Amino acid sequence: MLFIAKVIFQILIEGHHQNQFDEQLLLVEAQAESDAYLKARVMGAQHQISFMNERKRNVNWKMIDVIEIVPVDAVEHGSVVYSRIIEEDPETFVSFVKKKALMLQTSTIAFA
Repeated sequence: MLFIAKVIFQILIEGHHQNQFDEQLLLVEAQAESDAYLKARVMGAQHQISFMNERKRNVNWKMIDVIEIVPVDAVEHGSVVYSRIIEEDPETFVSFVKKKALMLQTSTIAFA
């Protein structure tokens, strides 16, 4: 059975005090939700990295934890594999979504 695991990472940059987190959705094959959770934790731990960025600052991606496991019932074109309800200011959020979509459209057209 397939599951989607939501894994949260904290991005720590030496000398940089902005709080950054990365929310990753990982596809996990497991027999049960409990197995998917354990596998996702192992995968998350394996995705932790440390490196020196272009400004010669240490960057660490630290896994915080797995916060959600969602079973994937059907895998076919158009299937919804993940969904969540977001409560934000409508004007700000819609503007953010439109900007992200435009960036994606622009990059997709550039590579077509």
